Amino acid sequence: MDTSQNQRQIVRRLHALECALATEIDTRFAEEGVDRRDLMLLTALDSPDDASRPPHRGPGRTRRLRHLAARGWIDDTGTGTWALTDDGRAARLRLEEIRDTVRRRAVDAVGQDAFDTTMRNLDAMTRALGGDPDAPPRGGRRRFGRHGFGHPGAGRAERGDGDNRHHGFGPHDPRCTPAT
Repeated sequence: MDTSQNQRQIVRRLHALECALATEIDTRFAEEGVDRRDLMLLTALDSPDDASRPPHRGPGRTRRLRHLAARGWIDDTGTGTWALTDDGRAARLRLEEIRDTVRRRAVDAVGQDAFDTTMRNLDAMTRALGGDPDAPPRGGRRRFGRHGFGHPGAGRAERGDGDNRHHGFGPHDPRCTPAT
């Protein structure tokens, strides 16, 4: 097996482990009627720094907050902020325990000594490539595929509108005529 084949094998195995962990956690959370984003919101609301304002990312933030409120896990304080209830704290701890149990199963499959050796090897490989194994993961990387809003070609010149760059209704839209 050549070096490039070995490199592909480690990436493939790391990705397979990541997918297996995510699938198992998602399955266990689905039994509770939640997903990983719900745990992230509960954790953010429980931290003293972020308790006054939940993360402002994603189009479904309000829907998720309402979902957690309907379960009695958070309360709207009336001032535009949300607070975790005692039931919410218990739910957060229960969900973290589920997540940690799945992770422990992966470690127990190889044993603590083998896991520690694997972690040291991965850290050494990261440092050899100029990375910092203790740094948080770099975000914002997009994978292949469509991104954005609308149907394919939305907002692009190949929409079939010719030279009309003013899409929609407005003063420059040829379909709009002044009222008479």
